[in-house]
Amino acid sequence: MFDGGKPATRECVTGFDNAGFLMASSGNIFGAPAQFGAQLAGLSPILDFPPITAVLRAIPDVTLDNGRVVNPFLGLGSRGGYPATKDPELALSDGGCGGENVPFFPLFAPQRALDVIIALDVSDRVAGYPDGTDVRNTYLKTLEAGYENIRFPFIPDAKSLVAQGFYKKPVLLGSSCAPQPNNHTTPLIIWLPNYNAIGFDTNASGGQFLYSKQDQQSYFDTSFAIVTHKGSKTWPACFACALIDAQQERNGVARTSQCQRCFDQYCYRGN
Repeated sequence: MFDGGKPATRECVTGFDNAGFLMASSGNIFGAPAQFGAQLAGLSPILDFPPITAVLRAIPDVTLDNGRVVNPFLGLGSRGGYPATKDPELALSDGGCGGENVPFFPLFAPQRALDVIIALDVSDRVAGYPDGTDVRNTYLKTLEAGYENIRFPFIPDAKSLVAQGFYKKPVLLGSSCAPQPNNHTTPLIIWLPNYNAIGFDTNASGGQFLYSKQDQQSYFDTSFAIVTHKGSKTWPACFACALIDAQQERNGVARTSQCQRCFDQYCYRGN
């Protein structure tokens, strides 16, 4: 237990750094027993065992399975840069439950001072594919009280991204592309949205656990097509330009004409 950033007792609690606990807590998509029962029943005939699903559906709609951890931000107040400073415990669950499928927040901690963040977005928004809504949700959250120290780039609404075709190509977002609110300097986000780049549908539900070997290979092939922009001859160099842009600016080195063309092609700069 912490209070004001310092241990409140001499007792030491272990186990919170267990990889299984961390992955299960942050990837918990079954928020309530009844919800779990409904999803379990739809996975496959093997898993649809009536006695189990019936019991789960009968449990009241309460959340029982969040990962509970002691709050390291307790007592820090506004200087902690985190709003939940009065709660002795934190309840952890999948970020998608709050409309944020991409785990940006640990990377945007100011102390990290990152230049670039590569965001692989597999959200389910339009026919099972992302449209930028989840990234925008994180941006909107940083506008709330308690997140003033987070420099997250402006993210347009989904309608704007979709209208310009940015949901089926790599997109650069941040102060390297366009001036930000309050002229903040932000990390550059390289947003890689999931889409059926080679004609294979990669929009399966998170509750689907069984895949054929052929489907598994198709997922790998689609992923490769997405990150390479379907074999684009210019994207590899543009990706490199994005990675070094902030450091080049700190060094006083102007963008090359090739890198400028890349930013013109892949940056979101509004309408």
